[in-house]
Amino acid sequence: MSVGWKTSPAVLRYHEVLNRISDNIDCSIVEYTMFIEELSDIEDEYKVTAAEISLFQQLDNLSISSRIVILALNFTLLPSTEVYDYITRFDHVFVDDYQSFHDHLAYEVSNSSYKSNCMLSDGLLPVVKKPSTNNTSLWVFSDIGQSTVIYNISSISTVKVRSKLNEFKEKFKFEKLLPVNLRNTHEISSVLSVIRKHYNPMDLSGAGTLGLRQQKNGHFLRGTKPTFYLLRNDNLAACEAFLEEELAKLTEADSCFNDKDIAVLYDGDRKYRDELLEMAEKLLRIRNKKIAVQYTEDCRSAEWTAVVYLHRLTTGKIPCTQSDNSVKEITFSNTIPFLNQALSRARVYSTVIIYNYTPNACTYTDNMLSELRERTDICRIVDVTDLGIDIDSDEDIDDIDSDEDWNLCFQNTMLLEDLDY
Repeated sequence: MSVGWKTSPAVLRYHEVLNRISDNIDCSIVEYTMFIEELSDIEDEYKVTAAEISLFQQLDNLSISSRIVILALNFTLLPSTEVYDYITRFDHVFVDDYQSFHDHLAYEVSNSSYKSNCMLSDGLLPVVKKPSTNNTSLWVFSDIGQSTVIYNISSISTVKVRSKLNEFKEKFKFEKLLPVNLRNTHEISSVLSVIRKHYNPMDLSGAGTLGLRQQKNGHFLRGTKPTFYLLRNDNLAACEAFLEEELAKLTEADSCFNDKDIAVLYDGDRKYRDELLEMAEKLLRIRNKKIAVQYTEDCRSAEWTAVVYLHRLTTGKIPCTQSDNSVKEITFSNTIPFLNQALSRARVYSTVIIYNYTPNACTYTDNMLSELRERTDICRIVDVTDLGIDIDSDEDIDDIDSDEDWNLCFQNTMLLEDLDY
């Protein structure tokens, strides 16, 4: 069981691997999906009921040889409690990336008027609450540090949702810690340790810490240093120029990477996601390359040798109750949680392109970047201001609005990097 689509990288990888187990065992994919944007006050119940019926029909129609089923969920709300009967048909249920259930449930409840049952409270929780009524073993795999909403859970979910999440967690009987990250090279892993360190205090509920276990530093295998480009202009042409140069470098004739080894990840609000996706796909069409372009939250459990990550820095404000019960307005950015998720997908090579970067906009982000600037042994940070352009001047910004000017700026930046490397 995994949150995602039937075409999500992790789901497709599971399907490929599990179908190799035996010629007599078939692994099938079942999808339960609903676009939260499609829901309205009047049609909520009808649409969710139709989606649930489709899910149950898919499960009923499984062939006898389908002894392994991958359930891809892009929606967790349910109109009934019948899902428990279907889950307990299986001897073993593995829930991968449980934090994604956590995130989806919080988001769906806060953005939909439909607030009834859900896959957690009416599907998974009864399995462990009523063990005498089923023979199903439940296995849960999670890294809460990969959650993109845990820091703000108190404002985007209800008390009922949080109580269900806590009740489920309390039912865990055995817990195995895997603190050493062996997916990534030493440099990427060490950068992730710094990011996680600064994610931990990013608690907007007022508790003071998220309680994340600190990841141990680094793999012993060495690789290239992750590079961070911080572009202070909000012009997408700047981001495109840097992405184009990265793609040229990764896909040149003598590159050691194949198309399947590379991914371009992006995130942000709907408007900016669409713009970044269109931009990346255009550049890949020009280069005639079939490289994965994925929304960050859709690539959980996936990995690539090389990752280029595109992110637009945005900020929000929320009243936060302090330890002395006073209320303070906190300005925050989602850069840290998304960066932690995206960068961990890269095994050997990674480049981060952050545009609309504004210093002093988010204390958590500033503190993280300050520490990374000092860690020249594991990463490189390149500010667009290194070009000698006064980004704070509107006149100068207007002077570099064209694609050609941004490409020239990029070339100058690369020259500065070569001198500093």
